[in-house]
Amino acid sequence: MRNQQQVSRRLSRVYQLLISGLLICVFIGFFIYYISQLFNTVNDVNLHKAVAEFHHSAVAIHGKWLAHKQDTILLEQVSAQMQVVGQQQFVVNRFGWPTGLEGDGAPCQGLFARMQGQGNLAGVSVKPIWAGQALVGCEFLFNERTWFRFDVHTGQVAVTLK
Repeated sequence: MRNQQQVSRRLSRVYQLLISGLLICVFIGFFIYYISQLFNTVNDVNLHKAVAEFHHSAVAIHGKWLAHKQDTILLEQVSAQMQVVGQQQFVVNRFGWPTGLEGDGAPCQGLFARMQGQGNLAGVSVKPIWAGQALVGCEFLFNERTWFRFDVHTGQVAVTLK
């Protein structure tokens, strides 16, 4: 009888340990799931912020072009503390929208890195969109998937990466 009680106690302890371990695993699983969702949300916010900063810079360049009607527009780069950290010359088309950097022969190259304030995001590449001989836009890719397009005739930015 005494032996049976000891076995029963041991089985009870093993059962409690097993249930406790299972509950801990379930809680850790939920924690990992929700933390990964949080990281995905933060990444999405950063991507949308970068596009918004890009569009803001394009509109600022266009506004300066409307005032001066020059082929190149000087845009000051401002830090988060509102300090001027540099200047960049942008080449604009006949509609006043930026198509590239002064001295950079490749259209669209360098636009993203110079027109948003987060520095270079890893995995971002760009390719120009041509219609015959005319540049009609820039397609920006993030990790080899189309992220957004910039229309150099209208200044519209279309986000495609969700």
